[in-house]
Amino acid sequence: RKIFLKKIIDFKNLKLVDYANYSNTLYNLMTVYNQAGKYEEATAMGDELLAEDKAHYGVKSKEYGESAIFYLRTLAEQGSFRKAKLEAEKILEEIGNDHILYALVLNNYADILAALGEHSKSEKIFYESLRGIRAGTEAGELDEASVSVNLASLYVDKGQYI
Repeated sequence: RKIFLKKIIDFKNLKLVDYANYSNTLYNLMTVYNQAGKYEEATAMGDELLAEDKAHYGVKSKEYGESAIFYLRTLAEQGSFRKAKLEAEKILEEIGNDHILYALVLNNYADILAALGEHSKSEKIFYESLRGIRAGTEAGELDEASVSVNLASLYVDKGQYI
């Protein structure tokens, strides 16, 4: 127990000395917990990661945006689509449509809506995401392809084949 508590203290001190590694450690812990099926712990690490990145980098930072996208994907992998929807809406409001990763967060939000069966809304948001990517945000061709694949999957789910 003493060793475990010392490791926690060391981990918290890492935040003071090397924030980037602290943030990466939270990210990695979220991944490991999620893969192990420890969803409560993964979500707690995600909550801490977002709060810490917001405080350290700010909501307009690329780092916060990347952490937010990863957190939403983690919730979706867990099947926690309702929570993911609420978190995505909160994150989109926080970062604003001028954020360099806004279009990519929109893509995740649209995917979450599709999983919840909100197909019409999801379709509109996929198109909004594509417009944002094509407008020259931080996203690139692979991101455009990813949104296009997600949109195609939505059409298949709706029974609309090309």
